[in-house]
Amino acid sequence: TFPILVAALSSSNNNEDDKIVLVSNNPYVDIALALERRLELSTVDGHKKVICQTDLEQFVSSLVGTNQAQSATEELLTADMIVPAFSFKNNTKYYRLYQHSQPLVLNSFRKWQEDSMTRDVNPMELVHQLKFRLDNLISKYTDNGLVDYISLATDVEFVAWDESSCELQDVSLLTMNEPTRLAFGIMWYNIMIKHAFIKIGTPNVPVGPFFEHVQYNVGGMLFSFSDLENGILRGNRIPPGHENPLFSDKDDDRRNVCLSQVDPRIHFALNCGASSCPPIKTYTAEAIDEELRIVAMAFAEDKNNVRLDGNTIIYLNQIFNWYGKDFGNNPTEVANTLLSYLRGQKRQQLERMLDDGIFQLEFMPYDWSTDAKIPRPFVLEHFKMDPSEE
Repeated sequence: TFPILVAALSSSNNNEDDKIVLVSNNPYVDIALALERRLELSTVDGHKKVICQTDLEQFVSSLVGTNQAQSATEELLTADMIVPAFSFKNNTKYYRLYQHSQPLVLNSFRKWQEDSMTRDVNPMELVHQLKFRLDNLISKYTDNGLVDYISLATDVEFVAWDESSCELQDVSLLTMNEPTRLAFGIMWYNIMIKHAFIKIGTPNVPVGPFFEHVQYNVGGMLFSFSDLENGILRGNRIPPGHENPLFSDKDDDRRNVCLSQVDPRIHFALNCGASSCPPIKTYTAEAIDEELRIVAMAFAEDKNNVRLDGNTIIYLNQIFNWYGKDFGNNPTEVANTLLSYLRGQKRQQLERMLDDGIFQLEFMPYDWSTDAKIPRPFVLEHFKMDPSEE
């Protein structure tokens, strides 16, 4: 709550340009947007979007008056809306809005400070609510299958959603059983993809920087897309293109939330935003096995993912190449795993190919295009806020 700021800035005594218009019914969101719009932020010695202490104090004084300036500033600092950025040797302090402090952590619009003892967070209900609200927002900006993510990012309803996503900072992965963690992880991944498209852009080839540097804060731990997929959902198996597991440090607390077994069907549920990815569905802890069975069958029935050429070649989506070990240790094991997802004539054809034992796997090109109406490729350098960042 911000009693001084809300009272002062919505007062009829203020000039129209100084008022905060309560557009979201959320004081935090309204004040954060007003500050972002009105603060004169700059780049100082390579530190982006900062304001010095003197300028911050003068700005707050101009809004609420000298007598209440210190208390109003304390409101901002206590809520972590304004956070220290750096200091010079002459003790000049610079500050940054919290939403600018970790731009690669998508759900960092604010530091979640709700009392977890008074709010019992149901993680599955939370991700279902977030998906429902985000789907509705995306539909508003969709035309002929293409989404205007750039315009969507400026919608105050999205900013309010962005703030709501921060509640995931308060969700404990450790207390979830494995079916819940599996369903939660898939839902979280698919939400995170769309969140990224809106806030920081779409993957740029090579796609590694996007999937390895863009993160979410869940339960106080940071996870990239790769951490979530290869660490949690694949039980800390070695990712494609790597030599070691991502959570290789024995002191890495994230090791404690990895699933004990890999279900290869996750690859038919995770949507990385590319055209060759499977469609996004809704998953639940109670029915996750049946839900994965259904999406696996749908994926394998699609000729763009699995195509049998005569009796000798099995054409597969690149997912079977990148994550081949999840489906089997050799072509025969992969084909047998695939057989469990097929029905009808396609299944019978694959059974004959397995009986003959003369076949080979080939992998189809992967389409990395997205549903973005206006391409905005992710560039890692744009989101480094301080010169010391690697």
